[in-house]
Amino acid sequence: MTPKDKAKQLTNRYFKDSDMLFDELGWAQAKECAKIAIAEILDIDDLALETFNYWMDVRNEIERL
Repeated sequence: MTPKDKAKQLTNRYFKDSDMLFDELGWAQAKECAKIAIAEILDIDDLALETFNYWMDVRNEIERL
Protein backbone atom coordinates (compact mmCIF):
# COMPACT_ATOMS: atom_id res chain seq x y z
CA MET A 1 0.00 0.00 0.00
CA THR A 2 1.34 3.43 -0.86
CA PRO A 3 1.95 5.94 1.93
CA LYS A 4 -0.84 8.11 0.50
CA ASP A 5 -3.34 5.23 0.55
CA LYS A 6 -2.28 4.23 4.05
CA ALA A 7 -2.70 7.82 5.27
CA LYS A 8 -6.24 7.92 3.89
CA GLN A 9 -7.10 4.50 5.33
CA LEU A 10 -5.77 5.29 8.80
CA THR A 11 -7.36 8.73 8.99
CA ASN A 12 -10.69 7.43 7.72
CA ARG A 13 -10.64 4.69 10.35
CA TYR A 14 -10.42 7.28 13.12
CA PHE A 15 -12.90 9.60 11.41
CA LYS A 16 -15.53 6.84 11.23
CA ASP A 17 -15.14 6.29 14.97
CA SER A 18 -15.57 10.01 15.66
CA ASP A 19 -18.72 11.43 17.23
CA MET A 20 -18.48 14.38 14.87
CA LEU A 21 -19.06 12.84 11.45
CA PHE A 22 -19.12 15.27 8.53
CA ASP A 23 -17.52 17.91 10.70
CA GLU A 24 -14.20 19.65 10.07
CA LEU A 25 -13.25 19.29 13.70
CA GLY A 26 -13.89 15.55 13.53
CA TRP A 27 -11.60 15.29 10.50
CA ALA A 28 -8.88 17.29 12.28
CA GLN A 29 -9.18 15.02 15.32
CA ALA A 30 -8.98 11.93 13.11
CA LYS A 31 -5.76 13.25 11.57
CA GLU A 32 -4.29 13.88 15.03
CA CYS A 33 -5.20 10.37 16.18
CA ALA A 34 -3.58 8.89 13.08
CA LYS A 35 -0.42 10.92 13.71
CA ILE A 36 -0.32 9.72 17.32
CA ALA A 37 -0.58 6.11 16.15
CA ILE A 38 2.27 6.67 13.73
CA ALA A 39 4.38 8.31 16.45
CA GLU A 40 3.97 5.14 18.51
CA ILE A 41 5.21 3.05 15.58
CA LEU A 42 8.16 5.37 15.00
CA ASP A 43 9.16 5.02 18.67
CA ILE A 44 9.95 1.33 18.21
CA ASP A 45 13.69 0.97 18.86
CA ASP A 46 14.57 -1.71 16.32
CA LEU A 47 12.44 -0.42 13.45
CA ALA A 48 14.06 -1.08 10.08
CA LEU A 49 15.09 2.04 8.17
CA GLU A 50 12.79 1.19 5.24
CA THR A 51 9.85 0.79 7.61
CA PHE A 52 10.72 3.99 9.43
CA ASN A 53 10.84 5.89 6.13
CA TYR A 54 7.51 4.41 5.03
CA TRP A 55 5.75 5.60 8.19
CA MET A 56 7.38 9.03 7.92
CA ASP A 57 5.96 9.25 4.40
CA VAL A 58 2.53 8.23 5.73
CA ARG A 59 2.74 10.94 8.38
CA ASN A 60 3.65 13.50 5.74
CA GLU A 61 0.70 12.39 3.59
CA ILE A 62 -1.66 12.84 6.54
CA GLU A 63 -0.52 16.45 6.76
CA ARG A 64 -1.54 16.90 3.12
CA LEU A 65 -5.05 15.49 3.57
